Amino acid sequence: MEPPINMTASWGTSTTGVILDWDPSSEDWSAFKIYRSTQPQASTAEDVAGRERYSSQYADSTAIPGKVYYYWVKTVYSGNESGFGTIISGMRQVKNPTSLTISVDDYADKVTIQWVDTGAFRYHIHRAVTPIFSESKQVADLWTANSLDAEQLEGQSLGGINYGSTQLWEDRYVIPGRNYYYWVTSHKIDSNEEYDAPTFL
Repeated sequence: MEPPINMTASWGTSTTGVILDWDPSSEDWSAFKIYRSTQPQASTAEDVAGRERYSSQYADSTAIPGKVYYYWVKTVYSGNESGFGTIISGMRQVKNPTSLTISVDDYADKVTIQWVDTGAFRYHIHRAVTPIFSESKQVADLWTANSLDAEQLEGQSLGGINYGSTQLWEDRYVIPGRNYYYWVTSHKIDSNEEYDAPTFL
């Protein structure tokens, strides 16, 4: 009995999860088992679905947005399982922050920005004196605790702890009476890639 073939996984294209597809290697199958790990070694993989699946597609809705996962699928037939299939990696898409708000004339010495965390590993805040993003400058690089360990977070600015929590950042380097424009972008841990167009405040 052979594992499935032609396996694919979505890479940052779905906000609902990592979408897996595969083809049975033969007609001799009754179900499939999906295994996942954060490491590319099958020995570390766990049954992510928690039960046998009876179709050749699976949406891993438990994947944390922006985090890379490795997947394997086994064929199940007559109570027996195949070996692990071909390894493939996938990632759930991270959107830019939602529900952005900004303080207007609330403080004499700072501007506060709030948004809802979308699971990004880091956020960049840009500021300008005109509403043109290309003329803005990055004023903050905020790392979150989304799936990071203490060693990775050491010495970094810590944003929110939980996916879906409210984030707060204060800009204390402002001139009273001057208008400012802000953008917040979401990023992967190892890249300055923007997941989506900058959000304007």
